Amino acid sequence: MCEPIDVLELIDETPPRWDGPHVGRRLMEAMRTLRMLPMPGVTGYRPAWPAYAYEFEDLLAQHEQGELERTQQQAVNCVALAHALERDAGWVAAKRGGYADTWRQRHDTGCEIIATRLRVELVPVF
Repeated sequence: MCEPIDVLELIDETPPRWDGPHVGRRLMEAMRTLRMLPMPGVTGYRPAWPAYAYEFEDLLAQHEQGELERTQQQAVNCVALAHALERDAGWVAAKRGGYADTWRQRHDTGCEIIATRLRVELVPVF
């Protein structure tokens, strides 16, 4: 079973050979590193969250300029997208089975598969 994240961050011992939990720690470290790299936007993809939050004074100024309706329509579209994503995630979970427990089990199994292949290829443990 997967350990809590705060426990994983405390463990920094290199095992003598690749194992599933160590692969999981290295994958988490890789994802943290990737998050720090500047990445250009992917064509056709927009994040679900708005780029910024409006202050009340900004909304008043937009109302005076006649732009408030356009801003509100963008907010409504973001909320609709969030609901659609949640609905779709629920469908996938129901169709494929489970939520956190299933994901955790598949994650652990995947890390073990990767570790086995790393051992076969004689990749040094780091």
